Amino acid sequence: MGQTNARPRRRTTRQPLDRLSAEDVEILKREAGPIRGHTCKVVVLEPPRKGGLPTVEQLRASIAARLDAAPRMRQRLAYTPLHVAAPAWLDDSEFDLARHVIAVPTEGPVGRAGLEAVAAGLMTERLDPAHPLWQLNVVDRLDDGSMALILRIHHCMADGATCMRLGGAVLWSDSADAAPLPAPEWMACQGPSSVWLLVRGLADRARPRHHPHRPAPSLRALRASAAVIRRELRPEAAVTALAKRAGSARRVAFAAAPLADAKRAGKSVDAAITLNDVVLALVAGGMRAWLLHRHSPTDGIRAKVPVNLHRADEADGVANRDSCFFVDLPVAEPDPVKRLQAINRETRERKLNHDAETLYRLGAHPFVARWEMNPRVFTFNISNVRGPAHDVYVLGSRVREMYSLAEIAPRHALRLAVVSAAGSLFFGLCADSDDVPYLHVVADGIERSAQELLAAVG
Repeated sequence: MGQTNARPRRRTTRQPLDRLSAEDVEILKREAGPIRGHTCKVVVLEPPRKGGLPTVEQLRASIAARLDAAPRMRQRLAYTPLHVAAPAWLDDSEFDLARHVIAVPTEGPVGRAGLEAVAAGLMTERLDPAHPLWQLNVVDRLDDGSMALILRIHHCMADGATCMRLGGAVLWSDSADAAPLPAPEWMACQGPSSVWLLVRGLADRARPRHHPHRPAPSLRALRASAAVIRRELRPEAAVTALAKRAGSARRVAFAAAPLADAKRAGKSVDAAITLNDVVLALVAGGMRAWLLHRHSPTDGIRAKVPVNLHRADEADGVANRDSCFFVDLPVAEPDPVKRLQAINRETRERKLNHDAETLYRLGAHPFVARWEMNPRVFTFNISNVRGPAHDVYVLGSRVREMYSLAEIAPRHALRLAVVSAAGSLFFGLCADSDDVPYLHVVADGIERSAQELLAAVG
């Protein structure tokens, strides 16, 4: 693609058929009614010492030069006629970066509350299924002189770890001096006809299904995993205000805590405590503040904790390979150190028993997959993804903040996503606007819990 907005030519060679995995298909199906299927990264750039912040045109040119490293970002979903087989990823012959990198119209500089409102509004918008399932929305001026980039990628295309890899491939870089390169010409492969997709889909459906990484568990395997089922999938979570049906509006809030201090605080309490334990303890403190603010009971608050099972040698074509375990959050405990110790005892037990791996195998069973989403099994979801371990830049501007947002689920009106980057833990909170009022009470409670924990360990 010689120019960023030019329509690509089409290759005469036919593209190999790359179907969504069964896991990705299930994720795609969850986008229904008011529920959207994308994840989101909110990246705040500080002004560089020399020059200005990047423009939309410069961002398009830079991304165009790097898209060969992320071929999925130029592919759309092609549905098999009659849905006889899973959708496939095919090159978008009408790919146009102007459709994917766009400015957010604003009236003057935007404050933090305004940025949260913009992100909340974008979380309610559906990505266009006729084109690649991602979009970068640019808020060109915040009131402190910085700017924000809001990257949305559909979850069927990438999980949290894959999103980070895609961001590193096309958006940010390790060097403050990286200059945009000329965009190489790109030609879309010729897509198959509907008839060919149908014939191929019928043939694929006739073949025995084989899932080497996630085989459906046999009855014997289910019996062998009875201990994990009793421990992890027990219906003991309290039914709270979060268990209502989701509406169409979203509310977003951000919080942050110093990364090095969080690590130090955990190890000061116990060498076995991990950064994820600290994250869960801070969230427990934030939820405690919210529940007390609403005069709600503080028993039975249970978090679902996703676990990344991607292998190191896996290509980006594998969008999702996640499992989870569940942790009872000690929100009734006022002492931040005791909260952290209680969470560490639980997470160590889950890891010793390999609960995440067992639940991944069990999740192939339809009954287990449905039951796992019961609000009596967990209250809300907390994901934690490692971001860049060092400073990264977008066209010379340092990434100062990086928040992650993930869509809520039916009867789970709150979701938290955490990213470690730029020397901080960044907490992104996304909630149903009606069911979770006072979301900033949770965010403020997270930051206050971090201060209390640091003060307690000295």
